[in-house]
Amino acid sequence: MRPSGVFVLGLVAAGALLAVHAPMSLAQSGTTLGTVPPSATAPPMVMMAPTAPPAPQVETVPAPPSGQEKVMVWQPGRWAWQDGAWSWQVGSYVMRPSDAATWIPGRWEVQPNGGYIWLEGRWG
Repeated sequence: MRPSGVFVLGLVAAGALLAVHAPMSLAQSGTTLGTVPPSATAPPMVMMAPTAPPAPQVETVPAPPSGQEKVMVWQPGRWAWQDGAWSWQVGSYVMRPSDAATWIPGRWEVQPNGGYIWLEGRWG
């Protein structure tokens, strides 16, 4: 029996669990189902893909901007599912929200009924 859709779970800004049932066609298209404001506790988007992403590309991490070594952190590139195909999103330096914050990279996770869902990276 072929699944008719996928369930997407995520946390919204208030910390409540969000469950959405979406047709498989949305998963195959990589459609973003919704967004919430980026924060340390809530992922900014839900992205689904029908297949596993390719292996990560090797990135040469450049030196951080001059004078910003202690406040900037490298967020590595990642694969994104866009318009029915995998697209590499290059890494970049971002401002650390606090001195003790560390970046926990996002990852693609296989779903029990098929397909993959992107679990956004977060600050720890």
